[in-house]
Amino acid sequence: MVQIAWRTGVNMREFAYYGTEAVKFTNAGLQKRQLDQLQPLQVKLVRFYASFAQLTPSQCIQRVKTALDLLHQADMQGIVCLCDALSSPFVTRGDDDYHRGPGGQIVKAYWYEKAYTRNFLPFATSMADALKDHPALFMFELGNEYAIHPQPASGEDGQAFLEFAQAASEALKNAAPHTLVSTGLVNSNHVAPAGQQKAFGTRLYGLASLDAVSIHYYADDGEKGYVPTEVSVAEAVGKPYYIGEFGAPEHWQDRAGWYRDQLQEWFNNGAFTAMPWAFDSSPSDVGVSDTKSFSPIRPQYNEIRNVVQSFGRPAIAVIVPDWKAAVPGLLKSPSVEDNTKRVASIASPTLEWPPEVIKVFVITDGPVSVRTQPRRVPETLIKGLLLNTGQRIEMDGMSRIETDGYVWWRHKDGWSAEKSLTTSEVNMVEEVSTPQPMQPIIDASIPTSSTATGTMPAMTPPPKLDAPDLTTTKTLRVIDGPVVVRDAPTREPRALIKGKSFRTGQRIEVDANSRTEAEDYVWWRHKDGWSAERSLSDPAQVFMIEDTGSTAVTGNVMFERLPLDLSVMQWFYYYGNTEFAFKFGTSKSYDAYSQGLHGGLDFGHPGGAPIVAGLSASAQGKCTYVGNQRKFPPNRVDIQVGPYLLIYGHVANPNFNLQGQLVGPDTPIGVIDGEMRHMHLEIRLGGKIVNPLPFFPKPLEDAVLAKFPPRGEFGFHSFGGKWEAPFDQPDIDVGGVVKGPRGK
Repeated sequence: MVQIAWRTGVNMREFAYYGTEAVKFTNAGLQKRQLDQLQPLQVKLVRFYASFAQLTPSQCIQRVKTALDLLHQADMQGIVCLCDALSSPFVTRGDDDYHRGPGGQIVKAYWYEKAYTRNFLPFATSMADALKDHPALFMFELGNEYAIHPQPASGEDGQAFLEFAQAASEALKNAAPHTLVSTGLVNSNHVAPAGQQKAFGTRLYGLASLDAVSIHYYADDGEKGYVPTEVSVAEAVGKPYYIGEFGAPEHWQDRAGWYRDQLQEWFNNGAFTAMPWAFDSSPSDVGVSDTKSFSPIRPQYNEIRNVVQSFGRPAIAVIVPDWKAAVPGLLKSPSVEDNTKRVASIASPTLEWPPEVIKVFVITDGPVSVRTQPRRVPETLIKGLLLNTGQRIEMDGMSRIETDGYVWWRHKDGWSAEKSLTTSEVNMVEEVSTPQPMQPIIDASIPTSSTATGTMPAMTPPPKLDAPDLTTTKTLRVIDGPVVVRDAPTREPRALIKGKSFRTGQRIEVDANSRTEAEDYVWWRHKDGWSAERSLSDPAQVFMIEDTGSTAVTGNVMFERLPLDLSVMQWFYYYGNTEFAFKFGTSKSYDAYSQGLHGGLDFGHPGGAPIVAGLSASAQGKCTYVGNQRKFPPNRVDIQVGPYLLIYGHVANPNFNLQGQLVGPDTPIGVIDGEMRHMHLEIRLGGKIVNPLPFFPKPLEDAVLAKFPPRGEFGFHSFGGKWEAPFDQPDIDVGGVVKGPRGK
């Protein structure tokens, strides 16, 4: 953790651009006049914006360098905010078209299309490279007040922003490894899926390339209500936090007293700075202040100056270690014989996650290494710390990240890889409860026997709810856990019943007459409270389905046509206990991935034939991924149909425009790859792979069976009369133990 002592700071948004078209009523001399007024206050930090759309990147870099030179002469440093996320002149050149959301906010397409790679990342990298050794450069911010609109954000929205934050912060760190980097956010709630500020914020600021947690609020905007949660995020990831903006409007009663209370609060509670908005010493309006500014044209300017001055302190230098090193210098110390535990504890501080976001994984192919960061490079490895086969590990359920070709999860010792995105390597699988009738959740620490002695520990009583009517019930099964429990059908945080949740695979008896639609979700009531079944607007958000005793519901047809036209198809491999899987399961990594069985249908062709989605319009399939960073190269396309994930693997020339779109029977997916010579169709439900064949209408099933009868190498392996027919095949646990003929 980087240690940063208190330093007083202010905002001067336009500081680098005084005397330009950005602020027409200023001149360059205002820069020095402002700093002259700040020096007696012992101000040590100035936050300002780096981009101006009318100037080239090189011109912007020169303006920022000049500003930093002046700050250095005044014994101050700068927080360089790379761009404004709102509608203003201070946006990255070429990105203007994306600032068309509410209030000029960047639209979602910017994240989904990775449009930031065109202009923003080159600009940010050049800026960091040019200024990395400047003594007045204190920190970079990715931008000012990014937010996802419209709200509420979906999980996909949050993931898209997270990918931006990782790409941008790593680019800055690679160019300027000893410079701090933060986000410039108001708080994590502005980019998090609905109701997930703490969990998503922990995931965001858990990125090794981000050094500090950003917080903004004003007296009249209601954002301070989210601040305690954001401070808890900083504590969870073991990183410092700062108030990058705060202020009160000119009509606020006793403005100076309010500023004093805010500064005192953050000085006492551990922020490294709290920066009043929009300092300007000009006696008249020159276009660099607003109604919430700290300036002579607003009430109580001198009183606020005195308040700020009272918190002035000499700045203590900050040493920023190389972000790629676990703990720089520690391993080189001759006085430390075994640093493994120290490295682990420092690199990954003790984390406490609420029970509802914990996921439990079982190591299936150990030993699995532990790293200080989710990166497969030698310097991140924590030597001597391994996870062994069979070991159960609790993970932060919101920490999942895809990078360096792997899926990573964070646990209390560091980061470990679940599986490869490009090969069939699987190191661990999520623990799925054996489906049982739902039982009340019991605190194991409390004696249950009537003869037990001793004093029962005090515990918080659960919310008092009227007993649900369970005379008529239906059974739901969790397919995407953990599913939390609430005392009412609402996503209001105060409704959450802490410590109660249902894991993937668990069955829940619900009141069959309790179905309620509220806040874009379908809710059901059970013995312990209320839980959400699915989203009404996002088909990808399905947490529970009706339990029928089997995974693939009979008659649940979703296809209208075959993804590859039968007339050009040259061979066909079935799902499950196939002869091919029996012979080549080890060499093809089926053992590690799909329990030694074939986890899908293979549509054979030499290459170049078109692949279509084949789904009926009523299936409401939505494309959630197109790319080459997951299993089944060279590319794969993922489509979500209710609770089912459909994977179209080994695709060439994929339709990149499909991301986020609904698909129909004739929607182009891509073409058969000439090297792989087939398309692999896989259907997942939760952590299971299911047989795709029953999801086709009977005429199509019959046509495939007639042209490609399951015999010989295209048939099924003998297994005592079991699993030897196309529709008599088991569900497959991803990464589970080998079963079938070779798993005896």
